[in-house]
Formats: sequence, C-alpha cells, structure tokens
Amino acid sequence: ENLLLVHDRTCELEARKQLDFLGAWADPFFVAGNLALIRSEVDLTGDTVVTSKARPLQGQSPYVLNLQLGWEALDAGHNVTLLYNVFGRRVVEVGSKGLPDVYEEPRHVLDLVAGFNLGDALRLNLRAANLIDHEVRATAGPVVDTRFRAGRSFTGTLVWRL
Repeated sequence: ENLLLVHDRTCELEARKQLDFLGAWADPFFVAGNLALIRSEVDLTGDTVVTSKARPLQGQSPYVLNLQLGWEALDAGHNVTLLYNVFGRRVVEVGSKGLPDVYEEPRHVLDLVAGFNLGDALRLNLRAANLIDHEVRATAGPVVDTRFRAGRSFTGTLVWRL
C-alpha cells in the first residue's frame, strides 16, 4: 500500500514604503516587496515508480522574492512600476524508473508596467516583460535537460470607458 505525506511550512514577509521621507520630489515614489520562504516535502512509502521517495513538492520553490519600485500620480491616474522577481530551484518533472527529478533553476525576471489616463474615458496601459531575458534552464542531476530564452515581450492597450 502506498502512502503520500506532504509537509509544508511557509513564512512570508511583505512591506511597502513611500519614499516621501527623501523630500517632496520623492512623494510619488514607493518601494515594495515580499519574500516567501517555503519548505515543502513529499514522502512516499511503498512500491512506486518515482525515483525520489522524498523530495520537494513539484512546482514549489523554496523561496520567492518580488521587489517593486514605483511612481504613482494618483490624482491624474498615472503609474509606472519596475518589478523584479526571482524564485528558487523547483522540481518541474518528477523522475521515475531511476531517472532523476528535473529542476528548473532560479532565474531573474524584470518587468516594467505603466498606465496613463488620457482624459476621462481613455487609458493607455503599457507592459515590457522579461527585460533581462535570463536563460530558462532545467537540470536532471548534473545534466542540463533544457535551456532556452523565453524572449522579451512588449504590449500596449488602449482602454475606452463608456
């Protein structure tokens, strides 16, 4: 008989600070961030085809860090935010029949988002995603299983409110 036990412990920290203490020029600027530290473990007992009977939960990073630097003109409805994200090594494919688990290695992501009100009915939203274009890499033991660059993307939308 097989038994699956999942253990999960999480600690999260989150903060946001206006930069107005630097002077009037910095009133519209802010920094924000959050950090999640996660310890997850899957324990399997009995006969199973998976190689690792004890491993982190598939898809769960041991940490996730998000940071923001933003500017907001709330009265005009304008905002610009630079967003940074990094996550820890995570299982993306559970190994079986002696093959090792496949891990996605940490990578850094930098995005820029902006929104501008263009009068009472129009809003322009812009997004530049994955500006660093850090390599996506997955490893199976010491072997690089997959490597590629996702590429950068740029989008813009014009919203008309009736």
